[in-house]
Amino acid sequence: MDWVSDNLDLIGSLTLDHLRQSVIAIVAGFLLSLPLGWVAWRYRLLRGWVITVTGLLYTIPSLALLMILPVVAGYPATSETNLVIALTIY
Repeated sequence: MDWVSDNLDLIGSLTLDHLRQSVIAIVAGFLLSLPLGWVAWRYRLLRGWVITVTGLLYTIPSLALLMILPVVAGYPATSETNLVIALTIY
């Protein structure tokens, strides 16, 4: 318990970082999923494509995605943007 009490500032800071990253990804995922869901519901011809593409995104292992994403997106591997994009995809 000494470590926790000695590092409350660090714990609080890291908790806020985690919450910020998670909330951004959740909001972005929600904003992307609504129009995709509407397109899949409205246009029967596109329904299969939307379901297939979004389903394929779930099959990519997370570690592989975190290695491929910097190459595709052009951000450094340790960038917070990569993390948010990966969380949004999942």
